[in-house]
Amino acid sequence: MICPVGKVPFAEINFGDYAVSRDLSVVVYHLGSEGCAVMEWVPVGREQFETILAEEIAALRPEIKRLYEQYAVPPFPQPCFRSESYANEQVYVVAKNCDRLVYYDDVEEEFGVSIPDADGVLRKWGNYGPLVTALLVLDEEGSVP
Repeated sequence: MICPVGKVPFAEINFGDYAVSRDLSVVVYHLGSEGCAVMEWVPVGREQFETILAEEIAALRPEIKRLYEQYAVPPFPQPCFRSESYANEQVYVVAKNCDRLVYYDDVEEEFGVSIPDADGVLRKWGNYGPLVTALLVLDEEGSVP
């Protein structure tokens, strides 16, 4: 079965009538009119985000943990732009090296690195997966999109 973008064939989901992402920010909760499971995205809450971040930090090797501690900032929301189809959203910033930011994208459930535009909005960004990868990219000169 072919479903429109953003929808998943219901038969491919083996969680009964719903599926939940790792951070509980995406819930597939009903069968759409085309026989596809329709995903409704709900932003990750602060408590969920802090749990995800704590798990990622705990998994860091000692040398990468020192790198995180060097660049870490108290987490704060940062506006981001995905496309004309959506209003500005936000990601959580967790580390900073000059103007480069490490953020957590709860839609993709990944950490990434970006430089905000002059108006403070992230428009060109790259998701890299776990925190360790984003930190290594943050530490490299000229490695941000």
